Amino acid sequence: MINCLRLVTLFCVTLAAFGWSPSAAAQVPAAFDVASVKATTPGNDRSTSDLLPGGRFRATNRTVYWLARIAFGMSDVEITGGPSWLRTEGFDIDAKIDSADPMTPEKLKPLLLELLQDRFRLKFHMQKEERPVFVLVAAKSGPKLTAHVPSSLPPMADSMQAGTKTLTASGISTAALAGYLGRQMGRPVLDKTGIEGEFDLTLKWAPETTEDTSEASIYAALSQQLGLRVVPQKAPVSVVVIDSTERPSAN
Repeated sequence: MINCLRLVTLFCVTLAAFGWSPSAAAQVPAAFDVASVKATTPGNDRSTSDLLPGGRFRATNRTVYWLARIAFGMSDVEITGGPSWLRTEGFDIDAKIDSADPMTPEKLKPLLLELLQDRFRLKFHMQKEERPVFVLVAAKSGPKLTAHVPSSLPPMADSMQAGTKTLTASGISTAALAGYLGRQMGRPVLDKTGIEGEFDLTLKWAPETTEDTSEASIYAALSQQLGLRVVPQKAPVSVVVIDSTERPSAN
């Protein structure tokens, strides 16, 4: 019993280090009620992810590193260690909790972390390091954000097709947007906009590896489409070190 209490305490301390509070955790189930995890079929090079009504999360051709970035709310450079296949092998995930409400980014984090620990046997520790970061602020032209209107659209979905990356979000805060941008820009993004509330938005851009496209870079698109920009700085950040993991067993 004492050992169990110690494990629970350690788990809560770890979650708190990533910005999760006991009150927030109490509102989220400990794990997905149903979760399918399988290796992506060879030849499928399209990656998608969706937060859907009914407490559902669906991802196609996503790597463990990508899943860890979502679970920890961190950029790729803030997660180190582990075998090379974590960055190269894709997995398809279809998981849900018993809820009539849509899945949200904050609900997803602890659920996805539990999934990684259970199905991928993920073990990790964290440490502080000073790293280059971006600070998210309003552009000189001012923010171009549309106030949230309740709808049946998923809270957040992104896709990559024909050289264009598209983010569609419903009811997103600038803090949640900063977390998403950090994962795209490969550097932590700190929300310093001072903008409160929730917004509906669509952001389209061309990743740096894309050629022959008319889409703007993510930096230009951020300014042109949302009236926001990022400023480079240095700051101490938490870094996750993956100690070990395994490929998931068959469902």
